Amino acid sequence: LFVAVVGVVFLDQAIKEIVAETIKVDTSVPILNGWLDLTNMHNLRGSWILSYFDVQSEIAHYFANIAVAILVFLVLIQMYRLYVNIRRKSLWADIAFLGIFSGHAGFTYDMAIRGYILDYIGLPNIVAADIKDIALAIGLAAFFAEFVDNPDLSLCDMCRCQGWRNEWGSLTGFIRELWD
Repeated sequence: LFVAVVGVVFLDQAIKEIVAETIKVDTSVPILNGWLDLTNMHNLRGSWILSYFDVQSEIAHYFANIAVAILVFLVLIQMYRLYVNIRRKSLWADIAFLGIFSGHAGFTYDMAIRGYILDYIGLPNIVAADIKDIALAIGLAAFFAEFVDNPDLSLCDMCRCQGWRNEWGSLTGFIRELWD
């Protein structure tokens, strides 16, 4: 997992260096005209969501503090180890933690070294993002998938949910019975 996190962060930072050297700040180069741009946008808030909605946030500046960022990273590592050792080994959990670790490490590096996030994946008139944002979104989606897939995490005791695979098997069995 550590090697994968380092690989994702390295790829993100390598692309950012290339973009910073080749594209002027606040300009875009169309890749798919009207759909996708390579852009050089400086995001001082740390999150495309906060920037898009023009939310002023002290949270981004708070988490820019390296000591706090390292502490959060160490807590995430302990949470991952605890979950995998006590609960279960799961591809969803690995993807979730990979996305969260990569996103957090990329955020910490950018805020500590640059003082801002360099967003380079532009969706014209919508948002500019980077691999960190994509990794975080995938990580959160994987957490949701783990929650749905793992029967031990189900909050639905009344309906006795057994995870989506078992539920799908029950549903298809029920449909087959109705068909016959």
